[in-house]
Amino acid sequence: MMKLGAVVQIVEGLVEGEPGAHYPALRAETLQEEIAWARDFGFPGLQVSWSGSLSVAPEQIADICRKEEVEVTALSAYTDFLSPEHNWPCRDLMEVKQRITDASAMGVDTIVTWGGFGDSANENNRQQVRADLADAVRFAERHSIKVALELYDNCVVGTVEDIVDLAEGLESPALGIMMDPPNTMKESDLTDLPGYYARLIQDAGDRMFGVHAKGVLFENGQRKLPGPGEGQQDYVAFIRVLTDAEFDGHLLIEHVSRGTVEAARDFVAGKIEEALEGRG
Repeated sequence: MMKLGAVVQIVEGLVEGEPGAHYPALRAETLQEEIAWARDFGFPGLQVSWSGSLSVAPEQIADICRKEEVEVTALSAYTDFLSPEHNWPCRDLMEVKQRITDASAMGVDTIVTWGGFGDSANENNRQQVRADLADAVRFAERHSIKVALELYDNCVVGTVEDIVDLAEGLESPALGIMMDPPNTMKESDLTDLPGYYARLIQDAGDRMFGVHAKGVLFENGQRKLPGPGEGQQDYVAFIRVLTDAEFDGHLLIEHVSRGTVEAARDFVAGKIEEALEGRG
């Protein structure tokens, strides 16, 4: 059965009421209460992010989540393999490997990262990103961890076709996809969203390791990525395609803050109910 979840970020010293950027921020200093809040709020599954060092160790995070009966579905290991000038949780390949080690210590089976931001037609870009990802995947295999590349057409390796091609070239079951249709959607896809979702999920096959939930909005030819319920994403169609593909994991809400997450939760929960009505 499909469940709700969220992408969250653990931070130190969060000021009361301060919102996260794209994720609800959870205070490290009161983490058990924050994890209990997430569970009671309706998020029994979390993709967990942090940057740098925390006052709580990864194993402590896992222990707290187990005690509060919250599943850590994945760890965020986002980075840009082509440039150190970014603010993603991991600065480089070395830190991605550290997050893989953290996942193993926590009993989490998946980390999520990007496929390098740059011109995908540039052969040097492709060689560097594919080499770094191959290194990360081989390291992950030794730790029994899966690497999910989040879909994003701004990345060198960011489409379903690119990710599947690399995974097959590496002959590795450890490399797959964090499904996120808005990140590769074109405005022309709005004419047949059920078909668009079906193609992505069919082409991903058993390499779909997880699913994100956010919105998409095209204005003046530009694609924006707001939170769920703010835009043109057809959630009923998306959820029905996921159900037909027998997806029974967590639909992870993102691009929300503590101030906007309640509306997003209610919207997605309502769409799940609508999509599954009459389907038994």
